[in-house]
Amino acid sequence: MKNILAFVLLLSFAHISSARSMISVTEKWGGDGITITAYSNGQTNVAFDCASGSITSFKIVNSVLKSKGTYNANTGMHLRPINLPRSEVALYSGAVNKKRMNLIIRIEGKEDREYMLIKGSDGNLRRCM
Repeated sequence: MKNILAFVLLLSFAHISSARSMISVTEKWGGDGITITAYSNGQTNVAFDCASGSITSFKIVNSVLKSKGTYNANTGMHLRPINLPRSEVALYSGAVNKKRMNLIIRIEGKEDREYMLIKGSDGNLRRCM
């Protein structure tokens, strides 16, 4: 019985490990203060100097990216319940010309954020402490 249980556990760990290894980076864009990484499972993460985010559907159609997502400002402070980052709905709009993208991020009630990104670049992040 112990051998069967050990085999089942080993098999489930192997399945989890192989499923994780199948997820790969399909596209990367970077610029000053931003990196966008799209994965083969459809997930797209956005890293900023002192924030993070996600893009719901990272699809460039006719040289245009337009998708909702999230924006999570970080405080640079030790996280406590009083200063947890708040996730906000964001609209990511980009115009692509060859390997360059002019990206505008709109968050209701806040000033637009604009970035110039290069396809294949890791970006230049200065993470907040």
